[in-house]
Amino acid sequence: MSPEESSSETSSDATGCSVPSTPSEEKETIDRDSMWKTIMVGNFDHMLDSILPELAAKVDRSRRPEFLDKEMKDLKALMGGTWQEPDLLAKVPVKEGRDIWLALHVEVQDKGGEDFPERMFYYHSMIRFKYLKRKRYEEEQAAKASVQSDGKRKMAKERRGVVDVVSMAILTARRPKGEAEFYEHASYGNEMRYIYPAVRLWELDSEQLVASFNPFDLALLAAKRMIESGRSDNKRIIFLKHLGSLLDERGWSRERSVALYRFIEWILRPKSEKKYEEYKAWVRKEERKVYITAAEEIGMEKGLEKGVEIGKEIGKEIGKEIGKEIGKEIGKEIGKGEGILIGKEDTKREAALRMLRKGMEVSLVAECVDLPEDEVRRLCEERS
Repeated sequence: MSPEESSSETSSDATGCSVPSTPSEEKETIDRDSMWKTIMVGNFDHMLDSILPELAAKVDRSRRPEFLDKEMKDLKALMGGTWQEPDLLAKVPVKEGRDIWLALHVEVQDKGGEDFPERMFYYHSMIRFKYLKRKRYEEEQAAKASVQSDGKRKMAKERRGVVDVVSMAILTARRPKGEAEFYEHASYGNEMRYIYPAVRLWELDSEQLVASFNPFDLALLAAKRMIESGRSDNKRIIFLKHLGSLLDERGWSRERSVALYRFIEWILRPKSEKKYEEYKAWVRKEERKVYITAAEEIGMEKGLEKGVEIGKEIGKEIGKEIGKEIGKEIGKEIGKGEGILIGKEDTKREAALRMLRKGMEVSLVAECVDLPEDEVRRLCEERS
């Protein structure tokens, strides 16, 4: 079944059976993937310096990496009842003039089974055979077809193609007990082993990350602090304040600081709304420039309150104008109605006078024109 045929995400329960993910779980996964991808793309060179220094040393910094979202979607695999794909696929330019495809996956241990090494093997293999081999073949065919009109072979201009594939994993939680750190398979004399580099957040040196001026190291420190905080919102708030101070001290650009703090606050946000409100109150009191996300939220709340007040005043003025217009229209309608009634009354009196002139009895005239008998009698007296 293709990824398009899967109408909803699924996960595995304790028995290993596939069960549909709830909307909240799907949203949490989307948020998590989006936040990690944003921080990795926005700090790509710094990320390589931090977790893949050997590759970073060969990167051609004069050319920008290309992020391959379309090709990444083609790498979807159904593992453990859930469609899986890498979090980032990038074409990284290297100094030799060619490119390396980097597949990066951030793994959060949730309901998934013990299949992570197999997924890493799948991603790597698919890129290598679907793209790397095909690119080499296309280049060879292009070189063969490049012949001058005199029949002599033309030296084809070297094309920048894919020279290798590198995979990397960032593990944000401990993997299931007993899960291998590599993929291994053996069957009837066939054996294979795939080993991949992985960053295990809980093994990182916190002091080294605190001292680092690499922006991506600050994101790794935030993720590590999330693990260390466990279920304690008090610890999360302490870590938030400390990381905010570090971010303030670094003096990076506002754009980078905003992106980093959004990531930091997302990953360390207190679970309790009450605790989060306490944290926002502290931000409001301190008015520290680094606390961008909470400050923005506070600003939105103030703006909303002000907007409501302004809206009330505007509503009053608009209501007055509308009231005037409605009043005019109602007045017109009332005037029309009264005019019709007055007209009807005058018509009745004229008819009564004509009938009285012809000598008809007052009682009979009153009955015919639907007027009170006293009024008809008064008309009769006035006529005489």
